[in-house]
Amino acid sequence: MNNFTTNTYEMKREIVNFSKKISLGLNKPTSKFVLDMQYGLSKGGSCLISEIARSLDEDIKLNYTIERLCDNLNNLYEEEKETIWNNYIKEVSKVLDKDDAIVLFDDSDINKEYSKKLEDLDRVIDASSKDKKTVNGYHVCEATALTKNEKQPLSIYSKIYSCKSKDFVSKNEYTKKSIEAAEDIFGEDFTGIFDRGYDNNKIFDYMSKRHHKFVVRLDDVRTLLFKGKRRSVLEVANSRK
Repeated sequence: MNNFTTNTYEMKREIVNFSKKISLGLNKPTSKFVLDMQYGLSKGGSCLISEIARSLDEDIKLNYTIERLCDNLNNLYEEEKETIWNNYIKEVSKVLDKDDAIVLFDDSDINKEYSKKLEDLDRVIDASSKDKKTVNGYHVCEATALTKNEKQPLSIYSKIYSCKSKDFVSKNEYTKKSIEAAEDIFGEDFTGIFDRGYDNNKIFDYMSKRHHKFVVRLDDVRTLLFKGKRRSVLEVANSRK
């Protein structure tokens, strides 16, 4: 019991200290909100606002806590979001492996299959389903980097977007911004790891011109010039052990 209490106290202290660092430059109410969100996410293990509110275990009705958190989220200024993100990047940069930087790029989705009235609700391919069905949801562009001592990578770029929103430009634009986020931290010296969704000549061209090392999981319909002959990726892959 003593060890459990000590571990809980140390974890809470680390959350408080980290929250203070990413809240530099913010006013007290916003800093408290950031701490509440950090603690609620860590304790509850869920990004659902109801679970975050429940984890705070406040001596008021749960609905009041949920409303307060939602109001704080809704009222965050863009300048405050930028301050939090810049502080976050400053902190995580200290533990990233910059000598042999590995950055993973992922184009994923958020499934909102049963939602009907969410803002700019888009249609996405549910990658987790066996039949790859199309459902309501949002696209996610994410870039994470490996740390020096931990197995869990840390996010250095994250964008949830919809093709139906007014400010949407293109999927490639978000991909470019995710690569630029890695360049801001590592310069040219990193290796990019891309999944099949990034099998795109524009990506190859961008990475090559900037002298970045990269690995891309190719789509099996791509054709290669292999030993002087045109062959499909699937054919070449099946010929290897």
